[in-house]
Order: sequence, then structure tokens, then C-alpha cells
Amino acid sequence: MFVTTQAPEYPLGFGLGLGLIWLCVLSACVFLFYIRRENKLRDEGKRDYRYDLPEDERNNLGDDNPAFRFTY
Repeated sequence: MFVTTQAPEYPLGFGLGLGLIWLCVLSACVFLFYIRRENKLRDEGKRDYRYDLPEDERNNLGDDNPAFRFTY
């Protein structure tokens, strides 16, 4: 994206880089709010229906287990 005809300022290349950085910041913020909401739902017991699964599936829930909490 660093086109030689735009030298030495390279507005397209640096603008694209800055835009991608802001996309990462926005994605991280959205993910933070999602895991905070998910932890709250698990604290309220709204994910406890997963305990009703058959035992072989219940043993392989991983982070879907209602007792699992995301950290941040």
C-alpha cells in the first residue's frame, strides 16, 4: 500500500495502517464488553442449562462450562 508515487508522505499506506490499528482497538473493546456480559449471565445462572447435557458432553464443555469465568 506504500505507493512510490506518494513518496515521501505515503498517505495511503500510513492511513491504512492507522485505520487497521483503530479496527483492532474497536474489536478489543467489543470483545471486552462481550466477556463482561457473559460473566454476568453466568453469575446470574442463565447458562446453567448446560449442566443438563449428557455426561460425556458435559465433561468436554471447556469454556462453555457455566462455572468457567473469563478474565480480563
